[in-house]
Amino acid sequence: MRDLHELYIADLLEVKGETVFVIRAYRNAARAIDKYPKQLSNMLLEGQDIRIIPGIGTVSYTHLRA
Repeated sequence: MRDLHELYIADLLEVKGETVFVIRAYRNAARAIDKYPKQLSNMLLEGQDIRIIPGIGTVSYTHLRA
């Protein structure tokens, strides 16, 4: 996997006791980013809207843009 940070964050959220929905969103985002043919960091640097990646929702988008 190229972008493990989302999975790592999901694991930390699970330990913290976050809801299953938030954890699932982070894991889904990590898988979507990994399967997408373009590199996420390049997309962000180029100012592309990463919400075009299937599986990136509003919350994931907000956190990745921060």
